Amino acid sequence: MIRQYSKPTVFFTISSNEIGWPKLLQLLHNLKNNAKISVEEAADLHFIEKSTLINEDAVTCAIYFNKLVEIILKIVQSKRHSPLKKYRLLHYFKRIEFQHRGSPHAHILAWLDNAPEDALNRDYNEAIDLIDFLVSVSAAEASGDIRLQTHKHTFTCYKGTASRRQQKCRFDDPFMPVKKTMILTPITNTKNGFQQYQTKYNSIQKNLEKYEYNGFQSFYDENR
Repeated sequence: MIRQYSKPTVFFTISSNEIGWPKLLQLLHNLKNNAKISVEEAADLHFIEKSTLINEDAVTCAIYFNKLVEIILKIVQSKRHSPLKKYRLLHYFKRIEFQHRGSPHAHILAWLDNAPEDALNRDYNEAIDLIDFLVSVSAAEASGDIRLQTHKHTFTCYKGTASRRQQKCRFDDPFMPVKKTMILTPITNTKNGFQQYQTKYNSIQKNLEKYEYNGFQSFYDENR
């Protein structure tokens, strides 16, 4: 696809949330017990009962998730109804993977309409507009449960890290806060001052792990 359509515009992941999907729980309950319950009753099931239904029927959960992903992709491809507006989805490559606990998630490369071609130079401003349209770090704009959109360190963050080495999140969280969207390019380790920049970056990242700041100015003042 890259040969045919050039580089993709964005990469994103869709993860399943079986325990938070009442309609799936309703379906699982009805299939297992041959007795119908309402969506509201499914939502009110005890956590253990929900977990049991999910664990006992991984196939139905996987099929349900795949159907949801297909519907989402059809919606964002629609010329009339795509929430991506002028950046509607044109083409995509999808790969579904399964976590150790069995839950599927879809990794997707997407080619969007009206996407900037030279994001680092000629189309820099257009690329910033695209990023700001697609991405937000505001809790007020999160759909549903904000906890599902918030990174929290787990054992997977440190997978592959030797116990004798300092633990560092492999997703590089926490991320550096900035006041506006910027596209940064890597600094080569041969650049003058690289070691000082790296040391300062590591120091700031540790501070972000340990402290809470009242705002950008407080963050800047304490990390000069």
